Amino acid sequence: MNSIYKSSAVRPRVERLPLRTNEELATLAIPVQLILGRTDRMLRSTETRERMERQVRDLHLTWLEDDGHMRGGQAPRLLDFLGTLAGSRVPSPESQTL
Repeated sequence: MNSIYKSSAVRPRVERLPLRTNEELATLAIPVQLILGRTDRMLRSTETRERMERQVRDLHLTWLEDDGHMRGGQAPRLLDFLGTLAGSRVPSPESQTL
């Protein structure tokens, strides 16, 4: 077993992820930011992308062609998305100076 899983602080999920029905997704009345990596081995990313594009009215999709499940560095993209919702751009931590 990988040593990371021996830590008491890390407990990998073993149960199935809860799935929403197409009807539930279609009723979402909020913007949804979805970031997917094409080579994700934990999720069927192509299937998820296509389903979300069909069902979610206000989908903001970022498709990472060469990335998998754990892709860091997405904070600026998320802050831009949240700033758009708030009507102004939220500065990313990288752009703030002390």
